[in-house]
Amino acid sequence: MNADPIGVRLEALERSHAYLEKLVGELNHVIVEQGRALHTLQKRLQGIGDSLDRQELDRIRASSTKPPHY
Repeated sequence: MNADPIGVRLEALERSHAYLEKLVGELNHVIVEQGRALHTLQKRLQGIGDSLDRQELDRIRASSTKPPHY
């Protein structure tokens, strides 16, 4: 006896929908984690840049000598 073609198609669509819902949830989780990691890396990069700026400024100040009339 043949299964109802509409029922078979509906079941296939439901399976596909459930799979895609799960996949979207997993991808959303990955995106959230990557966003957090990106934020952390941006903060660290900013700190490194600030540190390099301070070092460069200190180097410039140390190598600059004022003329004797100051």
